[in-house]
Amino acid sequence: MEFYRPQWLWGILLVAVPVWIHFFGIRTRKAKVIPSLLWLVKVNPSQRSKSRLKDLIVLLLRMLTIVFVVLSLASPRSSLSTKLLQVDNYPAKWNTRDSWMPTLIENLDDGFYQLYDRQGTFYGTHEKAALLTVIETMAFTYAPLEQVRDALLISYGFDNSLRAPAWIPSRQVKSNTPIEKEANALGELIFKWKALAEVTVEKNNSLVDSRMDSTYSITLDEMGNGQNVSLTITHDSIQEDNLYYWHPTTQSRRLILTNKVALPLNEFISPKDSVVQYSSDLVINYGVFNTVVLLGFDFIPPSLHGYTGKLVQFSKGIQNIVSGTTIPELNHPFFTNFFIGPSLQNAWPEVSSYNELGEDHEPLLRLNGAVVASLSDRLFKQGFIPKDWTHPFYRAINQWSLGSGRRIEYVPFLGSDFYESNIKLNGIDVIDNPESEYSQGFAVNLHNEKLYLLLALLCALIALIFVKI
Repeated sequence: MEFYRPQWLWGILLVAVPVWIHFFGIRTRKAKVIPSLLWLVKVNPSQRSKSRLKDLIVLLLRMLTIVFVVLSLASPRSSLSTKLLQVDNYPAKWNTRDSWMPTLIENLDDGFYQLYDRQGTFYGTHEKAALLTVIETMAFTYAPLEQVRDALLISYGFDNSLRAPAWIPSRQVKSNTPIEKEANALGELIFKWKALAEVTVEKNNSLVDSRMDSTYSITLDEMGNGQNVSLTITHDSIQEDNLYYWHPTTQSRRLILTNKVALPLNEFISPKDSVVQYSSDLVINYGVFNTVVLLGFDFIPPSLHGYTGKLVQFSKGIQNIVSGTTIPELNHPFFTNFFIGPSLQNAWPEVSSYNELGEDHEPLLRLNGAVVASLSDRLFKQGFIPKDWTHPFYRAINQWSLGSGRRIEYVPFLGSDFYESNIKLNGIDVIDNPESEYSQGFAVNLHNEKLYLLLALLCALIALIFVKI
């Protein structure tokens, strides 16, 4: 026999207490027998034997009471009776799992369960009463379902990845419609959805906006300034994919990667920046920087693929040997948010040679109709090295690159509810309430701690009866 809490077995040593009291404890005083009155006492050997037998029975019952209580506290279990349970922590209705998960747990047999989540991560072995507490610690995931062999799956039954055997709650089909998300060249976001819905915006847990609408825009000012911003759109029944969070990232110095070009010290580069000469075998953890600036690069290093911060690239510009003055695309939102005007001579950045970027970029500057600078979301690219780093345009680019970082968190659209098709699958059972036919109730076996509590109570009552006789 195995025990879930074997440390309680040390309590069996307490059986020595009633034994010590029985044999060595303080006894009640007996009246002294006066020889002249012996004729009043009638010796009855059978009564003396019955008294000793009663004392031994009471002692045995007290010892059994202690043993049964200790066994109950130690939670006996059998390795053969431990079951496998997999919890489908898919995002749909996971934040409100208290409304449907307890019904499924109550219908499980009493005993111990090896607990797994949707990805097959093991959460230890727990008795049934502790399952809900452990499940509360699980975060949702929309990763593919990794079925655990021989495990019972309990799920809300929303997506179409369910496999038998599985339990799902009895419920109605939920509506779920997508939200369109668009970003302009600066990364400002516009959300659109069908029909009117309540929209709430909070900054640092304080409500700043609440309205009925079918669109909503999040500006740079709302996403920046080191604030935690949350957007909630209640346009359907599944809230998990209607929530958006923006968090400020940890402030860090910029990383300046140079590729054999002169450095604009005290102009574009500040003493707080980290400056590194690039090489093909360079190993750097780019994730600790909010911005990476590439000076003299006609390419983006492969090690930066997947980088999520701001990226500023200045090419050497040797493809086209053409000089001239650039022309700005003033309809780009960058000029509204970060730029005041050209230089004091009303001149825009000059070019002596450049690389053309192509029309698929969001143009900022053009030369003879060709795009030579662009800004799209978090990526700024320029096809030449600036002649004058103190130009207001590059001061604005510098300001943009030094802006506070932000990270957006949200659950992608979860799709339609597959509940109706799931309940038709073989091996998928719909659970209505805790009094379901699947509930086992009290099971009489040697691994049920309630049985040992009942035996302890029975022994204590019998011992009390013997004492009173």
